[in-house]
Amino acid sequence: MIQMAVAVPLAKPNCTEKCGNVIIPYPFGIGQNCSANSSYTVSCRNQTTLWLSSIDLEVIEISLENGTITLNQPVLPINCSYDQKELSLGISLLGTPFIFSMFYNKFVVLGCKNVVKLRTNETTTDEACVAICRGPNSTDISCNGVDCCQASIPPQLQEMNIIYTSTGSGVSNNNSTCGYTFLADQKWIQNDYKKYRGFEVNFLYPFDDTFVYAPVVLDWKFPIIYDGRVSCEYPSHYNSYYGEFTNYEDPLRCFCETGFEGNPYLDEGCQDIDECSNSTLNYCFYGQCINTQGSYTCEIARSIHFDNVTTSSPSDVDPLLSATS
Repeated sequence: MIQMAVAVPLAKPNCTEKCGNVIIPYPFGIGQNCSANSSYTVSCRNQTTLWLSSIDLEVIEISLENGTITLNQPVLPINCSYDQKELSLGISLLGTPFIFSMFYNKFVVLGCKNVVKLRTNETTTDEACVAICRGPNSTDISCNGVDCCQASIPPQLQEMNIIYTSTGSGVSNNNSTCGYTFLADQKWIQNDYKKYRGFEVNFLYPFDDTFVYAPVVLDWKFPIIYDGRVSCEYPSHYNSYYGEFTNYEDPLRCFCETGFEGNPYLDEGCQDIDECSNSTLNYCFYGQCINTQGSYTCEIARSIHFDNVTTSSPSDVDPLLSATS
């Protein structure tokens, strides 16, 4: 990803663009006047923490590029019961423009001797987690089947239940915790989950009492409707034509074309990048860099050789040719 040469607005005019460390790009916004609709309305609590109002969870990150929003979602404790039980896992996204990201998330079970399966749309999936208990000399700290397991989730998921049975304590006990299950961002699984393990030798109470939340990634879609059709183009402004849409697994995502940057969901949101203002963004090794809409050219002075040809006067040369001179 090319870094923006000059900061461009990501929020609607006169709207707050940041809460704490979280950038707030449109269609998200603080209050109804700054968001596209109530699904994208956020609030900034104590000027430090961003919350998604429609779901009432803390926002960790919003990505325009990926079309995702990362939230802190509560984890679900598993009690030490031999009886098969079914519980709702996490939040319900029905009626919202969000889905649990199949690409970024995994279904996680933290703890051993727990058999946990996902149930979606009244159907039990084949995805299940069963982790073995580590030995006293084990140094495994990955979530790879020892004290922790992970599985893929199906596409277009907006709510789910789990079916579980636990044999971890040796005694069936509905008041003891034998594990946790949740959806989690794969980056968190790789880097941070081990901070919350706190396993004890007997595995009866192997969990950190402070473990309450784990980050989960939601895909979001926001179609631009113009003249009765779904598009990524605002036809009234030249720069905003620089958008494109994809429809992979349903979510609609828009992008600024190469040579433009900004927020494609805003009218005039995609603005030209001035490649000439940053030497790392152009290949004009000789002559003068001239910025154009969405690109640039290199004006080459006479007597400079390109591919064994000597120019007789200043000329515009394809920047890729100048890179091979």
